[in-house]
Amino acid sequence: VVKANAYGHGMEQVAKAALDHGAAMLGVAFCDEGLRLRQAGFTAPILLFGALEAENADAVIEYDLQPTVFDTDTLLLLQERAKRQGKTCRVHMKADTGMRRIGFVSPAAFAEALDLLPACPNIAFAGLFTHFAVSEWEDQSFTLQQGERFRAFIEAAHNRGHRPLLHAANSGAILNQPALQFDMVRGG
Repeated sequence: VVKANAYGHGMEQVAKAALDHGAAMLGVAFCDEGLRLRQAGFTAPILLFGALEAENADAVIEYDLQPTVFDTDTLLLLQERAKRQGKTCRVHMKADTGMRRIGFVSPAAFAEALDLLPACPNIAFAGLFTHFAVSEWEDQSFTLQQGERFRAFIEAAHNRGHRPLLHAANSGAILNQPALQFDMVRGG
């Protein structure tokens, strides 16, 4: 994760070091950060964690950034813009399991979005993730609850035949919850 100028350490320098040492993907908060990495020559997949502003949808698709989707309106917007460009947009869907920022708040709401995917041929459901709110705390009970909530979203995806990349572990969970690391971790 290299958002916020890699937490003040230099986005391009930290991105290069991470990729040189085995990272397969980069993560940023917003479109302008992803564009900055593309303009600096980075070709690795770049995930945008923040909400997508409609005026950035065309650039996200043109520069092959992977936006976060947490509502059906964004999914349909990306489908329309990707179709217009004749491209496929790889998206990650976010489950809100307790952080209370952005994300599908229930597996049922998430399932509604999944049920729209057959009508979105220019969308590739690449990843499913959540964010642990307090994984660095000594008391891990809330993180474990979030992990259980996330498993319900995973089940909803699997029940519909989807096998996206799963990720939830931020820095605290990397250290404290190896069982919640799934397919990818997000060190920051």
